Amino acid sequence: MSLTSVDIYNKEFKKKFSVWSYDDSEVDEFLDVVGTYYEQVIAENRKLKEDMKKIEEKMNDWKEFEKSINDTMSKADKIVTAKKEEAVKEADLIIKEAELKANRIVSDAQLKSDQIISDAQNKVEEKYKQYQELVEHKKLFEIRFKTLLKTNLEMLEDDEVELKRVKEELDIEE
Repeated sequence: MSLTSVDIYNKEFKKKFSVWSYDDSEVDEFLDVVGTYYEQVIAENRKLKEDMKKIEEKMNDWKEFEKSINDTMSKADKIVTAKKEEAVKEADLIIKEAELKANRIVSDAQLKSDQIISDAQNKVEEKYKQYQELVEHKKLFEIRFKTLLKTNLEMLEDDEVELKRVKEELDIEE
């Protein structure tokens, strides 16, 4: 069963005429609070999903950038090979320079790539921590709410036992 904030806002309870019934306004007020919180959780979850999608898109962009650099390196190697065939002395010099430059480019690209990946991972970890906190808050809310309900039920049971005791003492028949 899927529960929406509209379901919470519009939930109506069966009404009984009894001294022990719930206060309608209190129930409605509580459902409004729960509905508002539920809307916030849904909005935050949607935002986290959008943020995660943006991060994944950025990572894909950087992977394409890395592929482009690798393609460029591959083309540079072909040029160096062609130059080597034209002139051995000139090719040796060009190869040495190209290798140094390639190593710098690869090193710089690797550093940039590592930094980007690290930044992205940090953002993902931060979002995951936020998600975990939301999950913990939800669990805490559930525990508190269940405890409140249990306490109220116990109080009702205690009141019922006390009522029976008083009826017995007063010898009242139902």
